[in-house]
Amino acid sequence: METNLIKRICKELGLNYGELGESIGYSGAAIKKAVQTNKVSDPMQKAIELYVQLLSIKENKPELIGLIFVNEEHCESIVNRVCIEFGFSQKKLADMLDVSEPTIAKWNKGEIPKMANLALGLLLENKKLKEDLEEFTLLKKTLKKVGSLFFSSEN
Repeated sequence: METNLIKRICKELGLNYGELGESIGYSGAAIKKAVQTNKVSDPMQKAIELYVQLLSIKENKPELIGLIFVNEEHCESIVNRVCIEFGFSQKKLADMLDVSEPTIAKWNKGEIPKMANLALGLLLENKKLKEDLEEFTLLKKTLKKVGSLFFSSEN
């Protein structure tokens, strides 16, 4: 990611580096350093991309926000949900997210940063949307077949 993108995002959203950092789980100093050194880490880049996606969802599909964020009082941890849905072990999830296994275990106990919760929620939502798309595609194919049988039998 180009650091100019960080500047552009901050400008578009009316945020300073501290506010962007707070929104994605980084300090303002870390964001400023990334801009100054022209080095944005992969995790920071992913966090910024997810934050921008979240804002887009909030604006365009606000009804999905409840599906993304998990209310821990009413269901199992989002870490467990992701592991179950995708058939991952906590180790595989840790490797995928480039964090340590103890970090995943901590998240599983409820000590999860907002951005990690968002990322895991988006994984679940993406899976659901893909499944819905597959169902829609199958339905469309079926309707085409039924329509072609119906219209060809009239001729």
